[in-house]
Amino acid sequence: MRHVFSTALLLAVACAGKPSRPFFLGLKGPLPRRDARAAHWAGLAVAAEVPDGAVAASAAEGGATASWSRLRSLAARAAVEGKTGVCFLAPRFPEGRAFVDYPEEWQALVRVAREMGEMRPVLENGVDEPSPAAAAEGGESRAWRLRGREYVLLVNAARVPVRVDAQASARFRALFEARADPRDLLSACAGGACLPPERVLWLEGRYR
Repeated sequence: MRHVFSTALLLAVACAGKPSRPFFLGLKGPLPRRDARAAHWAGLAVAAEVPDGAVAASAAEGGATASWSRLRSLAARAAVEGKTGVCFLAPRFPEGRAFVDYPEEWQALVRVAREMGEMRPVLENGVDEPSPAAAAEGGESRAWRLRGREYVLLVNAARVPVRVDAQASARFRALFEARADPRDLLSACAGGACLPPERVLWLEGRYR
């Protein structure tokens, strides 16, 4: 997947001061020393308790480590619902083994951490606005304005596609995606365009 990160957000990161509403992203401890060290380098905090207002989300699903898309959906859903962060609960591993002993699973969490970390200026300092690309029932959306740009987060945590306003999303570009046009990332469905199940879309508007 081609990584697309806005120059505007790079500037926001560089100029960021004290956040107006900190967003926690990390794992619940205690963790094996190797996991704690790797979490630090990945930008993941380690907390003994789930912070107030944050969501406790299991990093396991069906007896195994959750997929990247599942972890991404959990983190994005916390953001779209206005939570103060997401605290992942590490899966249970055999005695003597750590999360980092499973590179593919660990890298899935690292990818989520990097994406959410890059959007942290928006989450922590963006001004809330009405979402111009609201999703139909079953989907969730939230919008912010930061340094003259509008950002929209669309999340479909449902098991079925949910309809979104493709025309409204056309004036944005998609971040973290292989295609910049959001309409290329939506699927055709009855009544228009839909966001596939467990799908997340970060959109960035033009500078105003």
